[in-house]
Amino acid sequence: MRSYYLLLCCALLGGCSSGAVGTVPPSATASGAWAMDSAYAPYGRSPRRDSVAYQSLYSFQGGSGDGANPQAGLLDVEGTLYGTTESGGPNGYGTVFAIAPSGTETVLHYFGTGSGDGTFPQAGLINVNGTLYGTTFQGGTHDLGTVFAITPSGTETLLYSFMGKCNGSCTDAAYPLAGLLDVNGTLYGTSQQGGANNLGTVFTITPSGTETVLYGFKGGKVRDGQFPQAGLINVKGTLYGTTYEGGPQGVRNRLRGYAFRNGKGTASLRPQLRGWRKPGGGPHRRQGQTLRYNLQWGRV
Repeated sequence: MRSYYLLLCCALLGGCSSGAVGTVPPSATASGAWAMDSAYAPYGRSPRRDSVAYQSLYSFQGGSGDGANPQAGLLDVEGTLYGTTESGGPNGYGTVFAIAPSGTETVLHYFGTGSGDGTFPQAGLINVNGTLYGTTFQGGTHDLGTVFAITPSGTETLLYSFMGKCNGSCTDAAYPLAGLLDVNGTLYGTSQQGGANNLGTVFTITPSGTETVLYGFKGGKVRDGQFPQAGLINVKGTLYGTTYEGGPQGVRNRLRGYAFRNGKGTASLRPQLRGWRKPGGGPHRRQGQTLRYNLQWGRV
């Protein structure tokens, strides 16, 4: 079983105040959370890597009573840290947990324990007006992933179950790997599969659970991306993200952005292909492509 560590870097906050301090182990042997009290450099790049101090916060126990194998980072809400684990819990389907900086951990929700609940969360959480939102890779009514909301006290609500490409009659998202992005109260995300071509989507969902697929990727045969695995970021009203594959000849490509303006109506996407340039000029086709998508809101 793979093991993971959650890094709680304290260097910019004045260092770790208390707890057991030791040397960062060369390799992780257990799933746990810990905090460092100095800057960290990748192994092999800093001669001081063996003298970095850390503070052990919590080691996940797994089994029916605790989470195991966290894949994502943590979210700070008024001094309490929140996160997800891919597995653990009564059915092994993952958890949402809270942990105090002192190391006291509480499981807020066990996935897969209710009808239609999500399973195997891969991404972290976001905070929107005091409610936490996230995704699960599987589970839900169709076992194709979900979007959920949970309060800091542990009340979980299933907002949406993805349907995927079901017998040609629907072209919904499926299997979200990444978390969500809040833009003015509307949530945006990506799914690894689903859409008309089953090559992944960009979707939006309201906090009440109304979901809309904004774009279905078409793949490298038409110079488009496919299989997005990461989330989106918002830079001055433009959303940026990546696709794992796609572009000309199937090379990896960069999704240059989603430019949009607020308004009522439906959304449409228009791709514009831009090739990387060699230093001497001319396209450098074999090193990937840059794709730009303009998301324009029509008014009714």
